[in-house]
Amino acid sequence: MSRCNANLSNDEKCKMLRHVRYEIESFFLSPLSDSDPILKTNEQLRESLEMRRVVHCRALLDFFYKKAALLREDDLSASDYGYSSRRGVSDTDRDRFNKDIFHITTARLTRTPQDKTWPIKAVFPALKRECNEFIDDLIRRGLNDINCSDGEKNEWIGLKSKISEGACLSFATGNTSPILI
Repeated sequence: MSRCNANLSNDEKCKMLRHVRYEIESFFLSPLSDSDPILKTNEQLRESLEMRRVVHCRALLDFFYKKAALLREDDLSASDYGYSSRRGVSDTDRDRFNKDIFHITTARLTRTPQDKTWPIKAVFPALKRECNEFIDDLIRRGLNDINCSDGEKNEWIGLKSKISEGACLSFATGNTSPILI
């Protein structure tokens, strides 16, 4: 079921911002620095960290670019905060992140070694610009429009600072389960 509009209260919008912040922070920041020596010698770890970033990228692509008609009733969108996203990522690249991450499709049969790699060079820079502009808009206008606390505003200012410094990810969500396989 698609939604006609977001009937979120300002309180709900403020509460949801920590989830948006988590996705943005997890997309931008890695638990390890790109120059960490272990990444040069451990391809599996490097691939796992890259997949982590790709998954958060996928969530943000929907947040910024999913067409309103396709949003489910409980989907949150940047437009819920009065933010108008630029169309910086092609439909083809967005579809690739959607289908190849969360679906097993026959399109995989047609991939060549050249196009099998993720279109990161096309998607990541555009999404980073979008995230930065969203954060700037929230700090400048959006948080006041929905009456969020000064603490919430400080969290976004802090995230902006971490991103500009290239800081390492400094938290874990605890959303992991024991390895059962």
